[in-house]
Amino acid sequence: MQCGGRERKGGGGGEDSAAALEAQAKTHATAMGDMDNTDNENCALTHLDGVTYLAVSENLTADNVSVWKSSDLATWTQIGSDFTLVSDAAGVAIATTGTTASDNGVWVAVNDAGNIKVLHYEDIAGGSSYAWRNVGNIISGSTVSGAAAGISIATDASNVIGVSAIVSGEATVGFWYNE
Repeated sequence: MQCGGRERKGGGGGEDSAAALEAQAKTHATAMGDMDNTDNENCALTHLDGVTYLAVSENLTADNVSVWKSSDLATWTQIGSDFTLVSDAAGVAIATTGTTASDNGVWVAVNDAGNIKVLHYEDIAGGSSYAWRNVGNIISGSTVSGAAAGISIATDASNVIGVSAIVSGEATVGFWYNE
């Protein structure tokens, strides 16, 4: 699987982890053989504490998003199950919170037919039942085609998640406060 250029998206990691990720990427060719996706459309990645996280949208009638992690860029493990969207994924972005790698520190923003949703992997039943949950539609009316359909996500590494998108030709920012 190919994941576009060498753009770094998401939060966390800083220059040291970005340099480590680039060094790993130069020495590894990765085949995403364990992914059962058939028509990948958008992808984004981030890196924290030696772990690379990858969000991928699959082009279906109603698209879905899957999230993967790897500590060596050769072996990938899916985090949870696919999250099914309402319509087409026009863009996807990924970020992390915390200072150490943790599945429940991963946040994904997706442009689902103009509605920017923020997904979080969390315990939804108060025990040990982790799943992807849409914590909210942060921005509505976003562009859904071309380069302007892209979105970005960033965190303060703790509890503030910022998402940006283009709405009516203007840059728009929305925030989710994870409390």
